[in-house]
Amino acid sequence: MPRNKSKEQNRTIDLLEKMLVFQLYALGINQERIAKTVGRQRIWVNNLLKGIPKGGKSDDGQEKAKRRSRS
Repeated sequence: MPRNKSKEQNRTIDLLEKMLVFQLYALGINQERIAKTVGRQRIWVNNLLKGIPKGGKSDDGQEKAKRRSRS
């Protein structure tokens, strides 16, 4: 039973680290600083954040606004 509890704790820690990464990234913190904060390698952070626009903004919304302003 203690082994199962250890797995649960590890999973909880992993999920909390990931949540923190996303929150810090949405605030505009760079990936190197995020990696140091959560105690992981920068490549781990980079792989986690692939495809997510910086600051939590949608590229689609920005593109639409640019197109409207050009017309």
